Amino acid sequence: MSHPILRRGGLILSGGLVLYSTISMLLFNFWNAGNFALLLLGAAGLLYLAFYDRMPHRAHIILNLLWAMGLAVLTALTAVMLWFAYGNVPDVNNPPGTVVILGAKINGDSPSLILQQRLKSAFDYLERHPQAVVVCSGGLGDGETYAESEVMRLYLEARGISSDRIYEENASTNTAENLAYSAEVIRKNGLDPNVALCTDGFHQLRAALQARHAGLTPTAISSRTPPGLIPMYYAREWLGVAKTILIDRIW
Repeated sequence: MSHPILRRGGLILSGGLVLYSTISMLLFNFWNAGNFALLLLGAAGLLYLAFYDRMPHRAHIILNLLWAMGLAVLTALTAVMLWFAYGNVPDVNNPPGTVVILGAKINGDSPSLILQQRLKSAFDYLERHPQAVVVCSGGLGDGETYAESEVMRLYLEARGISSDRIYEENASTNTAENLAYSAEVIRKNGLDPNVALCTDGFHQLRAALQARHAGLTPTAISSRTPPGLIPMYYAREWLGVAKTILIDRIW
């Protein structure tokens, strides 16, 4: 890191992460693990650069190796996440008969921006495949007065999706429960276990792992994530995937 261009680049990147995280939390009220992870990563980079010249050569070697290993792991994980989001798409010759929309925050009785994007993507698929049915999956979140599944159902019905094509799963509070409880709805009603998971691209890998664990065969319908939220949600999802694989031992 002694090369001035590398140090300048590291300073810009680390400072950018700290600035992005701080603005997201203080101005836009996004307090989540992804923002904290990016904030800590940026702060660590700034401290590393600030004290670099005072460190012994051996510390340089160890820390540079750790940075390189961490970057390689995150790059590989992000590549896998992108494949599950945009490579694991439904087979056009044998499209899944069941769509599962994973819940997200609602505002009163209206879907949040992220949930609206998931619903739009699901609606487009249901329009193109009139034989397909949909499971709206999501219970009551913190501070919510309506189940997310109910808000999703009303959104789809208002746009012309027949109520007999819509099933609700209204008890889940996280991704693992979304897929476990949706699988119960699918089995109970004799629906197609080949499912198209409708969620954000960053979320597709963890959703697919949980879907397979629940006995479903998943493909991905990835909705559009607002660009300004992508770094934060990918960072949060790195932690979520690590927990799913290393702690929950689901893969």
